Amino acid sequence: MNKKFSTLLASALLAVSSFSANAANVTADAVPSLSLTEDNGLVQIAVGDPTSDITDYLAIENDSLKLVPAANAQGDLFLNTLWCVTVEKYNQGQAVKYKFTNKATSQELNISSDYLKDVVAGGKTDNLEVAVDGDITGWAFSNNLGTLATEKPMYYYFDTDSVVAFVKGDQALDGVNYAVKLQKYESTYDNDYSGALAFSLVYANEMTLSAKQINSMLGMLEDDTDGVKLAFTPNKNKISQTNYFTDDYFLADTVAQTGDEKFVRILTKDSSYVYVDTAYLNTNGEKFLRFNTIKATADKMGGKSIADSLKAALNDQSKFLFRYWPSKDSLVIQVKQSTMGNADGVFNTNTPAPVVIDNTGKVGSEYKNYVTVQDLYAADDIRVVTIYDKKEVEINFGIGSCTALPPSHKTAIAEGLYLIRNTEGQYLAVPIHGDSTMVWVSREDNVEPWDMPAFQWVVEKNGTANKITNREFAKETLNIQFLDNADATILGATVKVEVGAGKAFEAASAAIMKDKYLGYRLLDKDSMRVQTYKLKYWTSFADKDLYMGASKTNDSIIYIGAKDNYVIAAVGDIAEYGYTGNVSGLTKLYRQAYTMKSKAANKYVVEAAENRYAISENVEDMAKFFYKANNNVEGVKYYALIDTAYAVEPDLLRKVGVDENNKYLKAQVMTESRTSAFTVEIDDAPLYRRFNNPALEENVSDGPDSLRFYESRRGEYLMDENNQKWQNDGVDYLGIWSENKATGLAFRIDTAWVKRGLGYIKPQYLISVDRHEVAAVDTIPCDAKNENHKHMTPDGKETTDAKECIHATPGKAGYTVAKYLVSFADSVTKYAGKDEVLPYVDVANGYTRVGFVKAIRQNDDMIFLTNGYEKMDVEKLNVDEIIKAYKDAGIDGTYIKSLKGDDHKNYTWSFRYTDPDAAATVAKEGEANQFLIESNTYDGGKDIQPEHAAWIKMQNGCIVLTNKNSEFNNAKTGGDGALIFNVENKLDDELATDNEEIATSEVSVLAGEGQVTIANAAGKKVVVSDMLGRVVVNTVISSDNATIAVPVTGVVAVAVEGEAAVKAMVK
Repeated sequence: MNKKFSTLLASALLAVSSFSANAANVTADAVPSLSLTEDNGLVQIAVGDPTSDITDYLAIENDSLKLVPAANAQGDLFLNTLWCVTVEKYNQGQAVKYKFTNKATSQELNISSDYLKDVVAGGKTDNLEVAVDGDITGWAFSNNLGTLATEKPMYYYFDTDSVVAFVKGDQALDGVNYAVKLQKYESTYDNDYSGALAFSLVYANEMTLSAKQINSMLGMLEDDTDGVKLAFTPNKNKISQTNYFTDDYFLADTVAQTGDEKFVRILTKDSSYVYVDTAYLNTNGEKFLRFNTIKATADKMGGKSIADSLKAALNDQSKFLFRYWPSKDSLVIQVKQSTMGNADGVFNTNTPAPVVIDNTGKVGSEYKNYVTVQDLYAADDIRVVTIYDKKEVEINFGIGSCTALPPSHKTAIAEGLYLIRNTEGQYLAVPIHGDSTMVWVSREDNVEPWDMPAFQWVVEKNGTANKITNREFAKETLNIQFLDNADATILGATVKVEVGAGKAFEAASAAIMKDKYLGYRLLDKDSMRVQTYKLKYWTSFADKDLYMGASKTNDSIIYIGAKDNYVIAAVGDIAEYGYTGNVSGLTKLYRQAYTMKSKAANKYVVEAAENRYAISENVEDMAKFFYKANNNVEGVKYYALIDTAYAVEPDLLRKVGVDENNKYLKAQVMTESRTSAFTVEIDDAPLYRRFNNPALEENVSDGPDSLRFYESRRGEYLMDENNQKWQNDGVDYLGIWSENKATGLAFRIDTAWVKRGLGYIKPQYLISVDRHEVAAVDTIPCDAKNENHKHMTPDGKETTDAKECIHATPGKAGYTVAKYLVSFADSVTKYAGKDEVLPYVDVANGYTRVGFVKAIRQNDDMIFLTNGYEKMDVEKLNVDEIIKAYKDAGIDGTYIKSLKGDDHKNYTWSFRYTDPDAAATVAKEGEANQFLIESNTYDGGKDIQPEHAAWIKMQNGCIVLTNKNSEFNNAKTGGDGALIFNVENKLDDELATDNEEIATSEVSVLAGEGQVTIANAAGKKVVVSDMLGRVVVNTVISSDNATIAVPVTGVVAVAVEGEAAVKAMVK
C-alpha cells in the first residue's frame, strides 16, 4: 500500500529500540528430527551447546556469511539468522546433504569453489560470501534424520578424501559479527574436524516484539510505516464486527510509560487507537468484550495524551503484548487489562476487579487476557474477536517459510540479458575507452549495443533483489533491490523499473542470447584457408573507401589509403570470455585471436618502432589481434583491433588507432577516447578466372568452349608442339610459337570442378584437343511376344522390367574422348633418376613438361587410355569393359582418376589472375584479366592461391612448369619465367558473332533470337552445333536468304558447306 499513516506518532516510532538479551547464557530447543517431504519450518543454525551455551548464530547480510552473537540475535539481524532447511534424497550409506535458504534474503547457502583456488591442505579461504551460482551446495551435517546430531561441523566433500568445513573468521566484520571461512581438512571417519564450527539446528526462542519489529515484520518490510495485517485462524465470521488486526493495516506504537515498555498500542489507518471496551458484544449467554477505538488526531485529543484521553480505567486496556515464536510464525496477543462488568453488564461496587497481566503475559502463574476468537453461536458458525483467558486462535504474520513473503514493494527484474537505459537515454556500459569500468554513456551514431557484450547486462535474481553483471566484464557487477513503487538509482542516474522494447530494461532476442561468438569477429577456418581479407577504415569524412595496407609503397609502415590483402590465421585456442551466470538460454561467449600477413609482400603485421605497425618477416614481433565489434554502419560491422601481444605496461592490451596527421597505424592505450574501427571482410576480387563472363561472350552456364591462349608479352600462342627439337616419339607435347607456325590454335575447355565445394573460388578445368562426344545408347528392352515368356535378370530372378531382362540389348552411358592436357609430374616422380624420365622433362634434372594424353571423361571419372585402348575407334570404346580390364590388371588406381574435390590434380588446370582487383570488373579481354595457367601446388596441400605452384612457363623455347622455387609475387610479373596469358574466343580461327554479320566469302551469317539467317548459300548444306559438339540443325537451304530456327541458346557453331565454320550468339 502506498498511502502512509498519520505522522502524529513519528517521534514515538523513531524512539523504538531493538530487543537485546541480558547477559545470561542463551539456550534453545534443538530440532529433534527433519522430514524429507514435509515443511520443516524455520530454524536457526546455532554455534555451541543448545542446552547450556549458544554463542552465535549463522546469518547472511549483504551477501556476507557471518556469525551473530547469541546475545544480539533478537535484534536487527534476527530474521537473517532464520533458515529453511530441506534434505536431498539419498540412498542408504550415503551422506545426508542439507540445503539451507535464508529467510531474510532468500539466498541459498551456496559458495563458489573459486574460494578454494590456491588454498593448501589445512589452509583457510577468504571471508565468504554466498553466490547465486555457487557450486558448493548441499552440506553434510547429521547422518541421522530421525535424531539430529548437535554440535557437529558442517562440511562438503570437494574430492574423494578431502573436505571443507566452516570455521570462524579471524576478526569481526563490523566490530560485532564475525566473518566465516572454509578450511580444508583430510576427511575422517567420524567427521570430527578440529577448529571447525560445531553447529546445531535449533528452534528460535520466543520473543516479545517491539513496535519496530511488528511494523517491519521483523525486517521483512522495506517501509515500516506502511502498516501490517495479521492472519487469524479461525477469524470472526458472519458478524459485522471489525477485527482491527486483520481487516486493515495497522501500526504498533510504543507505550512511553515506565514498566510497560514491552507493550504497544494499536493505531489504525484513520489515526484511532484500539482498546478493549468494558461493553459486551452480546446480551445473551456468555458475555464477550468488544473492541473500540478513540480518535488520536490533534483536534480530537485537544493536547491530551492518549493515557489522559482514555483515563485511568481504560488506559491499560489499550496496551497489547505481542509474544512471537519465529520458527512457527506464531503470535500470541494479550491486552494488559480487561474489565468484566456484572452479569447484567452494569459496573458498580460489585463489579469484579480488572484482570491485569505483567510484561510476561501472566497474572501470577497463569496467562490471561488473550486476544482470541470465540463462538458466539456455534450452531450458526458465528464467531467474534474478543478477550478470553484461553487462546483459541492461531495468529501469524504469514512469513513462516522461505517462500512466504509479506506484502512488499520489493520486486525483481526477470532473469535474462538486457540493455539498461536511464531516464536521460544513456546506456549503462563498459565502453572500450572506459578502463574496464561501468559508466553511463550516450549512444553514438553508427553504434549498435546488441553487437557489443560490453553494453549488455546479465540479470539474475538474488532473493528479492537482482544481481546485474556485465556480459563481457564479469568483475563489473551490482546488487540492486528494485521497488515497484519507485524509480531505481544506478550509478547516480535514475532508471525506471520497466521492461520492454525501448524501455529502461530491454531484453535480448533468443538469437542474441544463443550467439556464442557475439562481440568479436570469428573467421571461418575454411575461408581463412582459401581467402584473403581487406580492412576498410571507418570514417564519415572521406569521399572514398580507405583501406589499410603498405604493399603499394616503398615503406613497410602500414597506413590508411594503401589497400593490401591479408592472409589471416588463428593464433592460440579459441577462448571463453565474459559472464553467463545461470540465465536460461544464455550461451557462453568465445573469441579468437589472429595474426595477419600481407599477401602482396608475404610479410607479417608487426609492432614496430614509435608505437607504429608495419610489415616484416620477423615472426617474433607479430601482432595478435582480437577483432572487437565497435561500429555498425547500415548493417556493415566495423571492428576495433585489439593487440593482445603488445607487452608494454600497464596496457597489455592495446588498440590500433589511426594517426590523423599522417594516416599511419599506431598502438594506442585502451583509454584513448577515440577508437578506430575497420571492416574485416573477405576480399571478393576473384582469384581465378572462370569462363562465364557474358561481357566477354563466354558461356554463362559454364558450358564447354573453344579458346586460344596467347602469351601477353610476345603474343605467341599455345599449340601442339611442332618444334622437332622438343618432340619425342609417343608423347604429344604442349608448345608455343607465333600464330603462323601453328598447326592448330584452338583448345577445348570444360569444367572439372567449378560449381561444387570451393570450385567457386578456384575453378578447375580440363583442357583438350581432338575431342569427341559419344552419345549415350539406350537399352533396347526384351520384345518377346510369347505369353508364357518371363523376363529374367542375369542372376536368375524374375522381373517385370523388360529392360532388365537377359534378352534386352544393353545400352551404355555417354562419354567424351579427347587428348587432355596434363602435367607429367607423376611420371617425373615415378622415373626420377632414371633414363625413362627424359620424355617428361626438358633436360636431365630439368623442368616438368606438359602434354596431351588420350582419355575418357565420364561424369567425374577420368579414364586414361592405355594397353591399346588409346588406338581404338572412339565409337567402339566400352567404358565398363575398360574399367573391368584395368581392375583385372591392377592398374585402375593409376589410370582411373577422379575429378572430385578441392585438391588440385595433375590433369586439371586453373587460371590465376595476376591482378584480382582489376579483374573483378573487367568488360573486355586485356591486361586487366591476365592470368597464369596453374597446375599443382608446392605448398603442402594449400591448393587455393598457393605461394609456390607449378605454372606454365617457357624454358629455352620449351613449354614446362615452374619448379618449387617459383613464387606467385614474382610469377605474376613474369619475374621467374612463368607465362602470363589472355585468351581469344574463336572457333576454327574465326570469331563468334552476336548480331553482327560475318563474311565467309559471299556467304554471311546473322544471329538473332532463336534463329540464324544465312545469305548467299542457296543449295548448300548447313550444320549448326552447340558448344558440346552436338548437331542441332542439319539441313540444305533452298534460298539465298534463309532463316533457320535454332533450338538452343548461347554460342553455336555454324558450318556452311564449303566455308569455314563460325561462332554465332543465339539469344
